[in-house]
Amino acid sequence: MLTDPVEIEIISAARQKNVRDPARSREHFERIFADFLPDELFPGADLIDLGPGQFDFGEMARERGARRVVGVDFDPAVVALGQHKSFTVIEERLQALRADDFPDGFDGVFCKFSLNAFWGRTTSRLADWIAQVTGLLRPGGWSWIAPFNGI
Repeated sequence: MLTDPVEIEIISAARQKNVRDPARSREHFERIFADFLPDELFPGADLIDLGPGQFDFGEMARERGARRVVGVDFDPAVVALGQHKSFTVIEERLQALRADDFPDGFDGVFCKFSLNAFWGRTTSRLADWIAQVTGLLRPGGWSWIAPFNGI
């Protein structure tokens, strides 16, 4: 939930209605952390959040000791909000993501409802994109990815 007037103003220009909602609950993120992401994954970790929305994951990861959380999003309002909250944010479409752009890699990749499994259109394009996402991980790294495949 956003309460800071500056943050509310920034995100009001977001392209997606659910991202624009300043009263959006963190409950889903709290359940994801409780069920899948134990606290020991975070101290000193470098993480990437694909489609960070209001940066709920990033803030919760910071609270658990993450060293760095990088967001990737194509929406200028999301990018501006992340920069306001002192996150490193890359303005890019997730489909264009290249692991080579991040040579140091990450300890964890997080993505909640910001990618679509049908983007690949062909098996080889999808396999290439999956290779880019998995290529972001350092050895022993983890990922939590939930695609959005709705209407």
